[in-house]
Amino acid sequence: MTQKVHDSDRHVTECPSLWKNYLTKSVFEQCPVELVHDDEKKAKDRMDKFGARAAVPLPPAYYVNGKPALSNWDLSHQVESAYKSGRSQSNRNLAKNAEGQLEAMQSEQVTSASLFPTFATFIINNENVPNHISVEFAKAYNRWILDYCQDASNQLDPVAKISRADSTTLVEQVELALSQGFRSVTIRPEVIAGKAIHHDDYKAFWHACAANDLPVSFHGGTHAHLNTCGTERYTDHFSLHACSHAFEAQKAFISLVGSGILASNPKLKIAFLEAGCSWLPNLLFRLDNLCAQEFKNITNQSMKMLPSEYFKRNCWVGVELDEPSINDVISLVGADKLLYGTDFPHPDHHESNPVNSKLLQSLTYEQQQQLLYKNAEQFFNFKSNIN
Repeated sequence: MTQKVHDSDRHVTECPSLWKNYLTKSVFEQCPVELVHDDEKKAKDRMDKFGARAAVPLPPAYYVNGKPALSNWDLSHQVESAYKSGRSQSNRNLAKNAEGQLEAMQSEQVTSASLFPTFATFIINNENVPNHISVEFAKAYNRWILDYCQDASNQLDPVAKISRADSTTLVEQVELALSQGFRSVTIRPEVIAGKAIHHDDYKAFWHACAANDLPVSFHGGTHAHLNTCGTERYTDHFSLHACSHAFEAQKAFISLVGSGILASNPKLKIAFLEAGCSWLPNLLFRLDNLCAQEFKNITNQSMKMLPSEYFKRNCWVGVELDEPSINDVISLVGADKLLYGTDFPHPDHHESNPVNSKLLQSLTYEQQQQLLYKNAEQFFNFKSNIN
């Protein structure tokens, strides 16, 4: 029997004209977004200064309001990225439109997918962008991704991007996303504009998402102009990448459970994506057995259950099929809480057919269905009738 597969963490390659075409002229002129291209003179200058390896053509770089969209992304990182990204250029080209996405999905035996931004996350969530412009950037991206998916709505599920730059607009952004037909939204996990996700100003946002059955995906990343975990002490990619995804996911869950957000919103649906799942057993063990057991008169004000029970009730987590601790996660929170994602078309995305993975072969057929499709159907409120 053929397995349905939903890719819960798939990405698009945004077209450079997105911002000019989907923003008002006045907003674009206030904070222009442009691609800066490499050229022969720049390549020669690099070669003269750093040697022949640096002469490799560099991919175009996004600039926002005259500044690079990426932080801690120096020339050495750009050169090494050029060598690596060259191997995924065909995939990134396919991700530029729905037709290409469907072609790539068919080759990977993926039935349907929830789509997340690539470059837009560095443009929308950017401390160099004025708060009101950030909100307009998010709205522009959302209009674009709806158009991107409109002719393949049975297989492509657009996820709305929420800007956290101005907390007074959060409920308005949720209401707009719902009116546009989005089934879920995604936010960054960091402290943004001086506010963490458990700030009092976010209460209405969490309530609105829960009341409208609007799932929220946390999707972090490295090299944003944000106070991402690790940026307070590191500048190199190795260290920043080691901290950004999984550490921010853990801090986001701690905020949700420790502040009482999950207790106050029992129907809220949360996913932690592109951070793997191996961090979960250790975190939940510590929260259940150490943190929640101290000063109970205080913790009982925000938690009526153990942190692990809130996770099992409210949360899902993305998995990488070669992770060492997936069976432990299944034992801890259940197979119904795992979401399969490829991270296509990024250079480190998983290309192999998930049905052939060793992990999947060790699961029951019901667990395989849950991991590959049913869990995503439940979380994203998305169902494809493609068989």
